[in-house]
Amino acid sequence: MLNLNQVVLAGRVGSDPEVRYIPDTKVCVTKFRLATSEYYKDKEGKRQEVTEWHSVVFKGPTAENAGRLVKKGSLIYVTGKNVTRTWETKDGKKYAHEVMCDSFQLIGPKPDQKPDSEQPSSAQNEGRNTSSGDYPEFDPQQF
Repeated sequence: MLNLNQVVLAGRVGSDPEVRYIPDTKVCVTKFRLATSEYYKDKEGKRQEVTEWHSVVFKGPTAENAGRLVKKGSLIYVTGKNVTRTWETKDGKKYAHEVMCDSFQLIGPKPDQKPDSEQPSSAQNEGRNTSSGDYPEFDPQQF
């Protein structure tokens, strides 16, 4: 039987990434929220927007690159898988649903730049395509 857990999202970053390192392993972890929007016309023919917010997490070398390159407002394409973290609190069990990303690509101009055809193409493409590389397997209990 085929099992597949694959997520592909493209949207806008809601805030600057949170970058930290797991104390024992010194592995980088970067998190941020990603907004994806869908549009439709209602009964009156007016355009409506529905926005979903996704928690995305990067780990290892990709996390370091994401922390350095991604900013609030960035238009980004990510791939990864759905994960659910659980932990106990005094109020009971808590859950977090996240997308554990293994790669990303910036797909629009930097948030502080206007689209400009006069910019050199090397500057537009510098650091744009990043993949995960080799890093330890994700353990949601570590953070």
